[in-house]
Amino acid sequence: MITHRARVRAAVGLLALASVPTVAHAQRSAATAPAASESSVADYDDLVQSAVEEFNANRFAEARALFERAHALSPNARTLRGMGMAAFELRDYPGAWVALRGALASRTRALTASQRRETQALLARTEVFLGRVELEGLP
Repeated sequence: MITHRARVRAAVGLLALASVPTVAHAQRSAATAPAASESSVADYDDLVQSAVEEFNANRFAEARALFERAHALSPNARTLRGMGMAAFELRDYPGAWVALRGALASRTRALTASQRRETQALLARTEVFLGRVELEGLP
């Protein structure tokens, strides 16, 4: 029998997942993305470099924001991976789950074999902190 407390936790978990953008939304296809200008490529590179520096300095909120800005310029697997890693460190496990799965699925600037293994391992760690809810017989 499911207790009231378990129902509340399940509802909170579902709300958290519902508030996370979908993987499809997080990834724009390369076909619909505008062609990158030289300045946007330089901006992208600067953003990623800054994001990595912030991540290495344990400033994860800043790192995630910079990875998101880079992702807006050039959506790809590597920016999604950075977003997922930062979200994990911020204990935003639903956000990490969405971004890491997106990174594994994206074919744009696909992850290297090493990055793929690391991302899969972090995704497995993320799933430990997420619950699964099966709803039956809702009125």
